[in-house]
Amino acid sequence: IFINLEKCISFIQSINKEKIFLITLGSEATQILSRISSFRQIDSIFIFSKETNRYEYLLNEYSKIIGIYTVFDDLCKSIKEQIDFVYKQIQTFSFFDQHKKLTKDLFKESAEFLWFQLFHYVIARLPRTQKAKQQMTKKCKQYYCGNTKEMKSIYEFEQNYESKDAIFWYSKQSFIYKLINKALRIQDIDLLYELRFFIVDLSRNLQREHENILLSKERFLHVYRGIKLNKQE
Repeated sequence: IFINLEKCISFIQSINKEKIFLITLGSEATQILSRISSFRQIDSIFIFSKETNRYEYLLNEYSKIIGIYTVFDDLCKSIKEQIDFVYKQIQTFSFFDQHKKLTKDLFKESAEFLWFQLFHYVIARLPRTQKAKQQMTKKCKQYYCGNTKEMKSIYEFEQNYESKDAIFWYSKQSFIYKLINKALRIQDIDLLYELRFFIVDLSRNLQREHENILLSKERFLHVYRGIKLNKQE
């Protein structure tokens, strides 16, 4: 939360690899939007004001404005909807161009699949060392430099993380979840290698949970994480 415009702008400029949802009062909108609307870090802009009509012209001038809200609950609802929309875009990356996907060379697809299987086989057998943990947290700090919330989470990870908690840490929408998903999405092998300390633990924990499920002989498997997809997806 900023009351100083220059500090707000400096913070936005310090964010290199994340997207920002900006919420501003109508009385401040003209001044701040003229300076930051073109920043690539800004994904969406929300204006909160009791005078909707007074600022409606801004909707035509700045395409990133989602809406102008007079009721706080409506503002919160709109923010949540936009977050869900962006999150869905990220999660459904593999569905974005099904036609193009189907026309890809199958040999190449098979080779990539085999390569990642081998990568997983190798990375799961690498030694779990303190050096690997330090390398991973250093990379995370570099990536989230300037992001107070994620930096706090990284320091908490350094102090309190135990291998048995890998699934818990991954299920939190924090730095480790975001980075691993990004690395998988863009097939960034270098980044996956730098995250190997955690990936090894996560893989072992998931394998153990899978074995427990098989032993329990449960007829139904309950899952608690997912997204809605339309029929086309």
